[in-house]
Amino acid sequence: MQQKQTVIKLFMVVFLFIFAPFCNESFESFYGTYEDAEKAGAIKRGWIPEIIPQTGINIYEKHNLDTNNVWIRFEASVEDIEIMFNSLEIVSNLNLKNKCYKASFRGSYPQEWWMSTTTGVDSLIIAKYDYKGDCLPDGEARSGYFFFDGKKKYAYYNN
Repeated sequence: MQQKQTVIKLFMVVFLFIFAPFCNESFESFYGTYEDAEKAGAIKRGWIPEIIPQTGINIYEKHNLDTNNVWIRFEASVEDIEIMFNSLEIVSNLNLKNKCYKASFRGSYPQEWWMSTTTGVDSLIIAKYDYKGDCLPDGEARSGYFFFDGKKKYAYYNN
């Protein structure tokens, strides 16, 4: 009986080591255009905020189903990004900017395409985005933050 229990325990450990890597709840996608993301349903499902410019290209998106964290990087003209930012609440309080900036690196952010941790918070324009998604309970709203340095063609988003 003791030997049978040992064999079962050993089997369970081996099973976990083999299949645990397949239980990852993070998913990463790339869309060449806003239209591609729309066709794939990423905007309707709420993984990509509908407020990003429709001229957005090279859209990288990563989301985690367990934590609901979302990271996005996209390219657009500086003008289109500025138009988007003008419709949002700009975060000017430096303490809040630091908090938002540091929070954007929580969890397993996508290191390959996310902004560098050496990017200075002082140079960033950070805007708060309040949203309601199809996946949220009725009446519930959440906030996310867009990051833009005003010089490059990339904008970032994290909730």
